[in-house]
Amino acid sequence: MTLSAQHNTFLALKYLSCHMFKALWILTIVWVCFSNPIHAQNHNIDSLQKAIKHMPNDSNKVKALRDLAFGVVLSDREAGKVLTHEITTLSTQIHYAPGLAMAMDLNANMLRTEGLYNEAVDLHLHALRLYDSLQYEKGYISALVNIGNDYFYLNNKKKALGFYLQALSKLEASDYKKYVSIANNIGNIYTSEGKYKEAIALYLKALPSAHKDSTFVNQSVLYCSIGIAYAELRINDKAIDYLKQAIAYQKKSNNKLSCASTATTLASVLIGTGNYKEAKHYLDSGYQLALQIGARSVVSNYYRNMGELCFQTHKPAEAYAWQNRFIALNDSLINQSHVAQLAETETKFNVERKNKELALLQTANELKESELSKALLQKTIFIILLGAMFLLVFLLYRNTRLKKKTNQTLTTENVGLQTENIMAQYEILRSQISPHFLFNSLNALSSLIQTDVKKAAEFVTVFSKFYRNILSQKGDSLIPLQEELNLVDDYMYLQKIRFGNNLLLHKNIAAESMALFIPPFCLQMLIENALKHNTIEEEHPLQINIYTQQHYLIIENNLQIRTHKTNSMGVGIKNIMARFAILHNETPRFETRDNKYIVIIPLIQAHTI
Repeated sequence: MTLSAQHNTFLALKYLSCHMFKALWILTIVWVCFSNPIHAQNHNIDSLQKAIKHMPNDSNKVKALRDLAFGVVLSDREAGKVLTHEITTLSTQIHYAPGLAMAMDLNANMLRTEGLYNEAVDLHLHALRLYDSLQYEKGYISALVNIGNDYFYLNNKKKALGFYLQALSKLEASDYKKYVSIANNIGNIYTSEGKYKEAIALYLKALPSAHKDSTFVNQSVLYCSIGIAYAELRINDKAIDYLKQAIAYQKKSNNKLSCASTATTLASVLIGTGNYKEAKHYLDSGYQLALQIGARSVVSNYYRNMGELCFQTHKPAEAYAWQNRFIALNDSLINQSHVAQLAETETKFNVERKNKELALLQTANELKESELSKALLQKTIFIILLGAMFLLVFLLYRNTRLKKKTNQTLTTENVGLQTENIMAQYEILRSQISPHFLFNSLNALSSLIQTDVKKAAEFVTVFSKFYRNILSQKGDSLIPLQEELNLVDDYMYLQKIRFGNNLLLHKNIAAESMALFIPPFCLQMLIENALKHNTIEEEHPLQINIYTQQHYLIIENNLQIRTHKTNSMGVGIKNIMARFAILHNETPRFETRDNKYIVIIPLIQAHTI
């Protein structure tokens, strides 16, 4: 296998993990920014505890304990739990209600560090209500920011931004530390959405306020955020400069978590510029810090970047070993509490999908490490096909059981349940689409393997991404025509890998038709049908035209019937007809005239199901 081929294969693994890596960048910054500017590492903790013991047994002691707990909650959770318990006990003894709210805030923060984000939201909201009833403005603002952080971790950026802006509107001008914290969190949302320039502008606006902080915490946070944004824009010189300054400030504030995370981030940028020696230095320093504080997300970044570094320095075997360690660790970091909230009807399917993706990933690793020959590649893909067929049989068996259950229910239910029965029938039809598409695509892949292995490998990579998009589609019975056309464009890109310019698609869609509705995946299945039953050659390209007439969508292709018919389960057309029978009073028409195969689909005025 050539170096170029090795690199292409390695990039396939890198693609599967890049979104998680980017998320870890952003989440680490949110984590650090959340922490209170009063860090225990900048003070002598033992001295503070002794001073607190000599304070009067009143609210001042509670506030001092709260500040001390905020300083250690991220670096030493056990110590944070002890201090939080002291705050609760003392507040109860002196009947100091704000202290109880502070304890809730701290407990919620520790829940977040353990990955229990939904539980953290509930407890933070409880603290927010208590602060509000007590009219304790400082605590109220802190709770708003905390809830925003919780929603950011839950990937609900719209809600997170709302809480951040609400906190910003209540903030006093003199509270520059909290302003920097909130501005940084809003910038992180922009960064996660790809609005890097807007994020940098916001970070730079907050930088003068950050420099007022004698603890160096706010400076370290903003410099790291700016560096990450520049790295995403591929402005590597500025990214490296800001990340190095961030590390310097993090060392001054003795924030080991931030320092470890930023070091591995900086190493990734340096690898991209070819500065491997300096990248190795920052990787090792970040890894040692991560081991000291048990920061598993930073260790995960270290594994991933070591894999990239080894590959760039022409050590493929070591690169694959590091990549395997990265995959294994990330698998253990999956947020189980968030997965448990998925709809019960999709849980089994998601588990099967995850197992299949991991199997494909493992297969790719083995191919890279062993540099298998063309024959071994074909054998491996054949094994994957068998596994996919097993999955298909399982889904068909499950669909059969659903039909049987539906029939049994119909015999006992009254007329008022007919609407629910129709929806159940539609869900069964919709569930056929995924295995149908999988079955046909794998047949196409099997054929492509025997003619062009390189194209087959490219097909597998693009197909994996496209199939994940299909699985993540929301379960609407109807979607706008615009969305369906976008799906067709993605599918045609996949087919272009197989047929090149021998396959042509022309679209002429009236603007007013874009807002009309159609059952999802109809066009994709019709195009798939045309590819399956017609010859596609350089001398005889297949031309597909899609256009609108009044409230109808017309799909036509030139007839070039194959001499040898391919195996077909007959699912596509039957599925489309059955879904229209449920959703609409008019069904599609299929005609052959002027040596063309024509399908006329009625567009639906409104989402009726």
